[in-house]
Amino acid sequence: VLILSPFAGAGETMHEALLVNPYELDDVADTLHRALTMPIDEREMRMYHLKKREQTMNVDFWLTSFLKEQE
Repeated sequence: VLILSPFAGAGETMHEALLVNPYELDDVADTLHRALTMPIDEREMRMYHLKKREQTMNVDFWLTSFLKEQE
């Protein structure tokens, strides 16, 4: 299970990740517990969708996107 800080920016596109503010220690502990006890089928589904998105939203995608915004 991917755990991200909302400050990382990647959370906007990685909806399957668990987001947690690293400064909220109780929330971090709860999120870690959730990730560690999550059913295997849910973990596999989340990772499948993350990997599938990364196949299309790769470095070429982000480079092209960035250059288009610079025009």
